[in-house]
Amino acid sequence: MSPRDPDAAARDVLGGIERLAQAAAYTVVVTVDVFADGMRYDEGTEAWRRAIARVNAGVAALADRAVEVVCGIPVWMKGEGPTR
Repeated sequence: MSPRDPDAAARDVLGGIERLAQAAAYTVVVTVDVFADGMRYDEGTEAWRRAIARVNAGVAALADRAVEVVCGIPVWMKGEGPTR
């Protein structure tokens, strides 16, 4: 994989997460919304941001549950949150 190939990097990262999830009883992935800042960057940076977004989407697709935390408030995107 070339360090300049965001698509290959995204595939490798997602593949690694899939292997980890298969080997572990529980897997927690914490990531960031790379588009939350609302900024535009040069094309190279944008390509990497899109690759990270693909990894995030791939992780959510694999997951039983997915949650976005907004200002400390969990917003369940997939599955159900814990009940009190």
